Amino acid sequence: KKDRRNKDLLNIMKKHKVKLNFQKSQDETWGVVLDSNNKNATILFQKCDNPAASLAHELLHIITQLNGYKKIELWTSPKLDTEDFNILMAALDNELQHHKFYNQFISYGYKDKEFYVDSDKYTEIILRPKINSYIKSNNISLIKIIPDFLTTIGKGGHISEESKKEIIELFYSINNNQYETQLK
Repeated sequence: KKDRRNKDLLNIMKKHKVKLNFQKSQDETWGVVLDSNNKNATILFQKCDNPAASLAHELLHIITQLNGYKKIELWTSPKLDTEDFNILMAALDNELQHHKFYNQFISYGYKDKEFYVDSDKYTEIILRPKINSYIKSNNISLIKIIPDFLTTIGKGGHISEESKKEIIELFYSINNNQYETQLK
């Protein structure tokens, strides 16, 4: 909170009278939950190399919602398997918000590679075997691969543009190019 780059973001919280609460997350990630009245935000945090950047990222999620972005609501049904659907909707919701505030994040002086948590540096290493398993299965549903595809095409992060292009082509090849049109 002491990083000068976050001063404007914290002032926006004060202007909107948003009380910030901090809670250690159960894993290596950061996150935020804004209450339905937009008055209390709980920032889930974890020790990381760039806490100021991580805080800025979560504050920008709050500001995006304060500015009218409506989060996608998840649901459950005892009759339907909604787990894959909810994973997809949560990933889409997160990526849409990132798309809205990425340039603002950079404008505060943060680096492209600081946009996500520290573990993002392993994203490519994790993605490639997953994609290879999708390719080998030759029978994977579109709904299961889209969250990983969104991770690949998202703004910022540690995956180089060259690697992104390569990985995207791998996604297109899944199920003998069955989903290429939808992914494009």
